[in-house]
Amino acid sequence: MIDINALTFSYPGSAAIFRDFSWRVGSDEIWAVIGPSGCGKSTLLYLIAGLLQPQQGRIAVAGESVPRKAHRGGTGLILQDYGLLPWATLRENVALGLRIQAFYGQSRWQNQPAEMVRQVGHWLQRLGIADVSDRYPNQVSGGQRQRAAIARTLALQPDILLMDEPFSSLDALTRENLQQLTLSLWQETQLTTVLVTHNIEEAVYLGRRILVLSDATNSHPVIFTNERGGDLSFRGNERFLAQCTALRALLQDGRHETS
Repeated sequence: MIDINALTFSYPGSAAIFRDFSWRVGSDEIWAVIGPSGCGKSTLLYLIAGLLQPQQGRIAVAGESVPRKAHRGGTGLILQDYGLLPWATLRENVALGLRIQAFYGQSRWQNQPAEMVRQVGHWLQRLGIADVSDRYPNQVSGGQRQRAAIARTLALQPDILLMDEPFSSLDALTRENLQQLTLSLWQETQLTTVLVTHNIEEAVYLGRRILVLSDATNSHPVIFTNERGGDLSFRGNERFLAQCTALRALLQDGRHETS
């Protein structure tokens, strides 16, 4: 589904974050990406989304090269800061992407406003925020704002979902609830998902496979295999704790074994 071949990328005046880096995400897979601050986790998502361009190499999604200087329409990107319009209600925010697509003639609902309303209502209900949908972002909790951001993205029916530390600013209980929701949605939709996190437990809970990046130049993927990741019942299991310990050791001392 996502194919990265011989990628090289650096910011102006900085050492290369990626050099001749290749990595593949299969259709329907759920991955976590983890590593120290500044190692390129978010950069990798922005490259896949087409928001940044590599100096060399090719990135393809669903067999097609990611367009240059353009965001790929089928890629859903969810950010840590929600990206909601403060002057719009949650319902209006969830509908925003569909309205933009309809305006530019890119939506199959552009001549079906009732169907668009139904689609927005479905995701408000599924994300558990229908009862606060007429409130503004500053009138709801951080968890509800993030649920609105997820609903807005899923309403567009993307074929891949990129999540950039979406729960890092939330309290522990809200974070766990949204992690469980993410897994439930993935199990329902089998949407190819890549989630960036700096939290070891989150990576092990959500990622069936985990890409471990380094703060040095990344030239080859270090992949931590985590077969129980993506299982709602995995957290608290002895194997879960063992996987967290193994991933922590890999991050701390730079060993490149998989587990």
